[in-house]
Amino acid sequence: MVIVDTTVWIDYFNDVETIQTIWLDEQLAEERLGIVDLIACEILQGLSTEEEAVEVLGELEQFEIFETGGLGLATAATATSIRSRSTSAFRSFTLRPFDEAETSFRSWCPT
Repeated sequence: MVIVDTTVWIDYFNDVETIQTIWLDEQLAEERLGIVDLIACEILQGLSTEEEAVEVLGELEQFEIFETGGLGLATAATATSIRSRSTSAFRSFTLRPFDEAETSFRSWCPT
């Protein structure tokens, strides 16, 4: 069994030709392939609509899916992510650089 990583699936679904996607295309019928539910979540969250997510999930479900957090959680997170991006209520934010976060952590947790 081969577990195929998120980046390979994303390139494959976007018709990007790489060594990995060529291998994947050749092995789909030959090799036993699997994914973990969190990889499914990452793939699905990159899609624009719930319709696309349903279609891609159908394709992914032909492979063995190993649960780490649960496929139900992965699909619920996907729906939330897609809906959030499509509403005006969604606001993007910027994370603080690591050195600022580290400084804040150190001031909170003295050595």
